Amino acid sequence: MLKIHTNDGKTHRVDLSDEEQAEKWLSKLKSHKFQKFITGMSIIQDCYSRVRCPCCNRTGRLICNFCGEQVPNDYNTITGVQYSISKPIGYRSNFYTAEHIEHENKPKTHGGERITCFVDDSRISVMVYKSQPSARINLLKTGHQRYNPYSG
Repeated sequence: MLKIHTNDGKTHRVDLSDEEQAEKWLSKLKSHKFQKFITGMSIIQDCYSRVRCPCCNRTGRLICNFCGEQVPNDYNTITGVQYSISKPIGYRSNFYTAEHIEHENKPKTHGGERITCFVDDSRISVMVYKSQPSARINLLKTGHQRYNPYSG
Protein backbone atom coordinates (compact mmCIF):
# COMPACT_ATOMS: atom_id res chain seq x y z
CA MET A 1 0.00 0.00 0.00
CA LEU A 2 1.35 3.40 -1.00
CA LYS A 3 0.50 6.68 0.70
CA ILE A 4 0.97 10.01 -1.04
CA HIS A 5 1.08 13.01 1.31
CA THR A 6 0.24 16.44 -0.15
CA ASN A 7 0.70 19.97 1.19
CA ASP A 8 -3.06 20.50 1.61
CA GLY A 9 -2.96 18.01 4.50
CA LYS A 10 -4.48 15.09 2.60
CA THR A 11 -3.12 11.56 2.44
CA HIS A 12 -4.03 9.49 -0.59
CA ARG A 13 -3.86 5.69 -0.38
CA VAL A 14 -2.94 3.79 -3.53
CA ASP A 15 -2.78 0.04 -4.01
CA LEU A 16 -0.07 -0.38 -6.64
CA SER A 17 -0.99 -4.01 -7.26
CA ASP A 18 -4.41 -2.83 -8.53
CA GLU A 19 -3.67 -1.84 -12.14
CA GLU A 20 -6.57 0.60 -12.44
CA GLN A 21 -5.62 2.55 -9.30
CA ALA A 22 -1.92 2.46 -10.12
CA GLU A 23 -2.47 3.79 -13.65
CA LYS A 24 -4.64 6.65 -12.35
CA TRP A 25 -2.11 7.78 -9.74
CA LEU A 26 1.00 7.23 -11.82
CA SER A 27 -0.49 9.45 -14.52
CA LYS A 28 -0.95 12.14 -11.84
CA LEU A 29 2.69 11.75 -10.83
CA LYS A 30 3.70 12.68 -14.37
CA SER A 31 2.40 16.21 -13.81
CA HIS A 32 5.00 18.71 -12.60
CA LYS A 33 2.21 20.68 -10.88
CA PHE A 34 1.19 17.64 -8.83
CA GLN A 35 4.83 16.89 -7.97
CA LYS A 36 5.07 20.33 -6.34
CA PHE A 37 2.12 19.46 -4.04
CA ILE A 38 3.73 16.25 -2.76
CA THR A 39 5.29 16.53 0.70
CA GLY A 40 6.21 12.86 1.03
CA MET A 41 5.49 9.25 0.15
CA SER A 42 5.16 6.20 2.35
CA ILE A 43 4.88 2.45 1.93
CA ILE A 44 2.86 0.49 4.46
CA GLN A 45 3.77 -3.13 5.12
CA ASP A 46 1.59 -5.39 7.25
CA CYS A 47 3.33 -7.65 9.74
CA TYR A 48 2.08 -11.22 10.01
CA SER A 49 4.61 -12.81 12.35
CA ARG A 50 2.46 -12.59 15.49
CA VAL A 51 -1.29 -12.43 15.88
CA ARG A 52 -3.64 -11.25 18.61
CA CYS A 53 -5.91 -13.74 20.29
CA PRO A 54 -9.57 -12.85 19.55
CA CYS A 55 -10.59 -13.86 23.11
CA CYS A 56 -8.02 -12.23 25.42
CA ASN A 57 -6.40 -9.77 22.92
CA ARG A 58 -2.83 -10.78 23.81
CA THR A 59 -0.19 -11.61 21.22
CA GLY A 60 0.40 -15.25 20.52
CA ARG A 61 1.16 -17.68 17.77
CA LEU A 62 -1.28 -20.35 16.58
CA ILE A 63 -2.51 -21.14 20.10
CA CYS A 64 -2.76 -18.34 22.64
CA ASN A 65 -0.27 -18.85 25.49
CA PHE A 66 -2.63 -17.33 28.07
CA CYS A 67 -6.14 -18.65 27.39
CA GLY A 68 -5.42 -21.64 25.11
CA GLU A 69 -7.77 -20.39 22.36
CA GLN A 70 -6.93 -21.54 18.81
CA VAL A 71 -6.10 -18.53 16.59
CA PRO A 72 -6.92 -18.92 12.86
CA ASN A 73 -3.97 -18.77 10.45
CA ASP A 74 -5.57 -16.00 8.34
CA TYR A 75 -6.19 -13.74 11.35
CA ASN A 76 -4.62 -10.36 10.52
CA THR A 77 -2.51 -8.46 12.96
CA ILE A 78 -3.12 -4.83 13.84
CA THR A 79 0.55 -3.91 13.57
CA GLY A 80 2.62 -2.89 10.60
CA VAL A 81 5.59 -0.88 9.43
CA GLN A 82 5.57 2.37 7.48
CA TYR A 83 8.60 3.54 5.49
CA SER A 84 8.50 7.20 4.44
CA ILE A 85 10.48 9.62 2.33
CA SER A 86 9.57 13.21 3.14
CA LYS A 87 10.20 16.16 0.84
CA PRO A 88 13.78 17.33 1.34
CA ILE A 89 14.17 21.00 2.25
CA GLY A 90 16.73 23.28 0.62
CA TYR A 91 16.89 21.69 -2.82
CA ARG A 92 15.85 23.24 -6.13
CA SER A 93 14.10 20.32 -7.76
CA ASN A 94 12.70 17.00 -6.71
CA PHE A 95 10.22 14.46 -7.98
CA TYR A 96 8.88 11.13 -6.80
CA THR A 97 8.29 7.81 -8.52
CA ALA A 98 6.58 4.65 -7.28
CA GLU A 99 6.46 1.15 -8.69
CA HIS A 100 5.12 -2.29 -7.89
CA ILE A 101 7.53 -5.13 -8.62
CA GLU A 102 6.11 -8.61 -9.17
CA HIS A 103 7.82 -11.58 -7.58
CA GLU A 104 9.55 -13.86 -10.06
CA ASN A 105 11.11 -17.25 -9.47
CA LYS A 106 14.58 -15.88 -10.13
CA PRO A 107 17.06 -15.87 -7.25
CA LYS A 108 17.56 -12.09 -7.12
CA THR A 109 14.05 -10.83 -8.01
CA HIS A 110 11.90 -10.37 -4.92
CA GLY A 111 8.47 -8.78 -5.18
CA GLY A 112 7.49 -5.62 -3.39
CA GLU A 113 7.06 -1.89 -3.77
CA ARG A 114 9.62 0.85 -4.34
CA ILE A 115 9.43 4.61 -3.93
CA THR A 116 12.18 6.86 -5.23
CA CYS A 117 12.83 10.56 -4.73
CA PHE A 118 15.13 12.32 -7.19
CA VAL A 119 16.62 15.43 -5.58
CA ASP A 120 18.97 17.71 -7.56
CA ASP A 121 21.97 15.41 -8.04
CA SER A 122 20.97 12.59 -5.67
CA ARG A 123 18.49 9.75 -5.53
CA ILE A 124 17.03 8.02 -2.49
CA SER A 125 14.94 4.89 -2.87
CA VAL A 126 13.15 2.59 -0.45
CA MET A 127 12.38 -0.96 -1.57
CA VAL A 128 9.98 -2.88 0.69
CA TYR A 129 9.88 -6.62 0.07
CA LYS A 130 6.62 -8.59 0.24
CA SER A 131 8.24 -11.94 1.01
CA GLN A 132 10.16 -10.77 4.07
CA PRO A 133 9.72 -8.09 6.74
CA SER A 134 12.55 -5.86 5.60
CA ALA A 135 13.38 -2.93 3.38
CA ARG A 136 16.38 -1.74 1.41
CA ILE A 137 17.28 1.94 1.42
CA ASN A 138 19.67 3.37 -1.17
CA LEU A 139 21.13 6.86 -1.37
CA LEU A 140 23.13 7.60 -4.50
CA LYS A 141 24.76 10.70 -5.89
CA THR A 142 23.87 10.42 -9.56
CA GLY A 143 24.73 13.85 -10.93
CA HIS A 144 22.11 16.10 -12.48
CA GLN A 145 19.46 13.92 -14.03
CA ARG A 146 18.59 14.62 -17.63
CA TYR A 147 16.14 11.75 -18.12
CA ASN A 148 12.65 11.97 -16.62
CA PRO A 149 11.09 8.49 -16.41
CA TYR A 150 7.60 9.98 -16.67
CA SER A 151 8.10 11.90 -19.90
CA GLY A 152 7.12 9.61 -22.69
